[in-house]
Amino acid sequence: MNQNNFYIQYHNADKLRCFPTEKTDFNSLISKITLNDDIKEHDSWIYTKKKTAKKATNGICFLIVGKTENKIKNYYLWSCFKIEDYEENLDRIIVIGTGQDLKKPILLNNLPDFISFKKFCGNFGIGFQNITKNDFSLKLFSYIKDNKGIFSQANQ
Repeated sequence: MNQNNFYIQYHNADKLRCFPTEKTDFNSLISKITLNDDIKEHDSWIYTKKKTAKKATNGICFLIVGKTENKIKNYYLWSCFKIEDYEENLDRIIVIGTGQDLKKPILLNNLPDFISFKKFCGNFGIGFQNITKNDFSLKLFSYIKDNKGIFSQANQ
């Protein structure tokens, strides 16, 4: 039985004109990118206006990046982190935790059930949200557990 609460945050790279990881060439195809997958402890991972973030401590957040490549909107699992704390800064909530980028972000578009997951998430227009009740959250977690890092020894 799963004991975790899962959340997502969406990063629209097209709109923001950057990737969430600093010093990553925005003009590169994501399939050609290799990220530093060192564990980052108690780091600022995302910001949101969603008050849900204040109640998400000890949950696991998946960062999904959307970018148009060769005229196709592709969606990637980019990073994950365990939510440890938050800070309020003006009109934003900065979410802090321990996690890592994936060395090779995982293309989600062609995975079974991704289309229905995307619809469940309001086509990623809702922002930070709890996805625990959607079975796709377990698929995302399985990729994280298979990746070396802080969740590789995690129990479900």
